Amino acid sequence: MSDNVIDGLKTILRLRRRDLDRCEREVAQARAQVAAAQAQEDAATHACSRALSTCEQAVAQQAKQPCDPLVRLHAHATQARAEAARQLRAQARATLEEARQLADQLKREWLRAQARHDAILGELERAMRQWKRQIARRAEDDVPPMPKVALA
Repeated sequence: MSDNVIDGLKTILRLRRRDLDRCEREVAQARAQVAAAQAQEDAATHACSRALSTCEQAVAQQAKQPCDPLVRLHAHATQARAEAARQLRAQARATLEEARQLADQLKREWLRAQARHDAILGELERAMRQWKRQIARRAEDDVPPMPKVALA
């Protein structure tokens, strides 16, 4: 192998390393987004359960006092809040699922980048070994044989 080939492989290796570092940062960001989306989904689920509980209480109160317009208005308002909370929870779940899919995709990309980096590293190591063998062979070829001393 020539020095130019080895230098080219070193350049490619540096570029692969930079690509690998970028992928690692993206995966870390995606994991943070998943954690934030999970927290948002948990909060939305909790808010939805509270809204549903309030709605059930309002409906029960409406069943006890069906003619009271304020009770009926309160029941409709709590039902509207419960529906809004359900929609918010559904949106949070969709966001969480999207964040998980993105994180999975970025992780696969990171693994491919790792494989490319390892392949180039292996190729560079092989080229360096071959280059060292060539240098050693040239050194052996350049060394003149030891003269034989004739003993009389």
